Order: sequence, then structure tokens, then C-alpha cells
Amino acid sequence: MGWFVIDLYKEDATKEKIIDAIATYNPDFFHPMGHGNESTYTAQNKEIVFQACVNDDILSERISYFLSCLVGAELGPSIVRKGGKAFQGWQVEFTWIVDSPYDPAIDPYAKAFEEMVNSIAEVLLRGGSIREAYNAGVRKANEWIDYWSRQDDVRAPEVIKWLLWDKEGLVLLGEETV
Repeated sequence: MGWFVIDLYKEDATKEKIIDAIATYNPDFFHPMGHGNESTYTAQNKEIVFQACVNDDILSERISYFLSCLVGAELGPSIVRKGGKAFQGWQVEFTWIVDSPYDPAIDPYAKAFEEMVNSIAEVLLRGGSIREAYNAGVRKANEWIDYWSRQDDVRAPEVIKWLLWDKEGLVLLGEETV
């Protein structure tokens, strides 16, 4: 899509490299994927990268979309209070259903969750607003909930339950038009 992307993958996803990349490249959009709790985001090997009211001011003037459990409860609001343009992430433990072996391209359960998550980033990367991205994620979750409600599959109720959980736990904070 013509964007310059810094992908810090696996062993490169360390606090030092993440902070350095933000300082060096000053990105408008930050999309971390990792683990977290209400106030903390961790990257590779659960190394703490951002903490609410500690170093989250680094994300001021940016749009942040965290694929990380619980960070929407405290870290996201703190980022916005410190000048983050907008934040999107989960205030619940993001949960999904997978079949074995895990491969969202062919996994009938995981695909729903993958599409919900990816639709949000895709809207942002195509120039849509954070509100449009949020709406796309909700819409995609609803499409999959509708799909699974019509399936004769023993796991369909469980897939629906967790899609609803993730959809209702997604938060949008800050300037919705950025």
C-alpha cells in the first residue's frame, strides 16, 4: 500500500528495539501484538515495553492499535491522556477458538477472529479513520456471529460466545476521526 513498515518480529521485538524504532522513525501508527495486562504491554519473552503512567507518553501524537489482552483498561486511557491521538485495543482477555493444527488460512474457527482483527488494521492502512476501523472490526465480528449461528457445528456456540466477548471488549479512545 506504499507504507514504510518497521516489522520487529520474534527476537527483534524487544523493548530496546521498539523504543528505538519509535524514536528513529516517528511513526504515525503503532500496531503492537503481544501480551499484556490492564496497565502493561509486553513483547517478546514477555519483556515489559510500556506501562501506564511510566513511559506511555512515547506514544503521544500517534494512533495505536494494540492486539494485546486487557491493555484497553488502563494503558490505553493513559496513552490518550498523555497526548495519544487515538487508541484501540481490548479491555478484556482477547480469546479465540482454533482447530489443530493452527492455521487461520484453513482453520474454520480461527478465521473469524483473524478477519475481525485484521479488518481493523486494514481500514487504518487504507486511510480510514480509527472510528471506521473500529466499526469494521465490529461489523466483521457480527458477520461471523451470523455465519456461525447458521452452522450445524458442535463448536458454533463457543465460537459465537468468544466473538461476542472480543467484540464487546474492544475499546476506542481519543479522536475518532484521525
